[in-house]
Amino acid sequence: VSTQSTWGLILSEMESKRGVGNYDKSVVLQKRPGHKDALTCVSSLYNPDSKEYVDIIATTSDDASIRLWDLRKGTSVKRFADPKMIKEKMANTIFDFDSKTLFTASGPRVFGFDIRNEKVLVNECTSNAEGADEINHIALDKKSNLIAASDDTGNIVFFDKTFAETPTIVPMHETVCFQSEFVQIHRKKTKKTHNHCFTIGFDCRISRMNVETKKGEHLLNVGDFFRRNNLPLQGMTLPLPYSIFHDDGELLVSLENGTLLSIKANEFEQYKINYALDAHINKIVRR
Repeated sequence: VSTQSTWGLILSEMESKRGVGNYDKSVVLQKRPGHKDALTCVSSLYNPDSKEYVDIIATTSDDASIRLWDLRKGTSVKRFADPKMIKEKMANTIFDFDSKTLFTASGPRVFGFDIRNEKVLVNECTSNAEGADEINHIALDKKSNLIAASDDTGNIVFFDKTFAETPTIVPMHETVCFQSEFVQIHRKKTKKTHNHCFTIGFDCRISRMNVETKKGEHLLNVGDFFRRNNLPLQGMTLPLPYSIFHDDGELLVSLENGTLLSIKANEFEQYKINYALDAHINKIVRR
């Protein structure tokens, strides 16, 4: 978590109180300043072998740097930066456990940093590659070893995670493509599992693309999800989608008006939703 007063990490725990009602109270344990500008992402490091999260997290900041934090000590233990990273144009950071690499994006470039580097201050990336336009978000697919970068032109740019191959640019939206998510969908009829990439854009659309063919299959309008499921839609302007997340066959899409849509990934083209939550009074920008 970051605030304008600390530009760093606030470690807190939740206390559950029972009485006339159940409620949670957040207790701030430590404040640890570290960055010089606002944080854009907090990423946990996950070990797929043990299926556990390690006690290290990464924070990405508009000061054009990434920091690793040891949660046991509550201190920053390593800083990553590169001369080509641009202040106030930092996207999210993801961790690839297999290659022990942190990936981030800044401006039109994707950067890779080897966390095994012994230096505390790492001032040059291990590898990088350039896309077509400013990147808003990156996602990593373990199956294909591809990184999907969502950019301001409305493209998804696919990078091989080793950056050894030429990036593939696939137009997906008429305007800004803000985020993407890799999803594997099992088809009962064919008994096959297909790898897809779902994207959201500021053209108020959610799209699905086949990763193998690099071709879009469906491009659905957010307004149609409201109309076909008899959901109230306030005003004449459609709410922009701001984030998309997948877990166990379910897509969660957050919208500009604070609504959270739950959509079955294998029934996406049928506009079916599990539920819609009026979660916030304003936009949910990141998951």
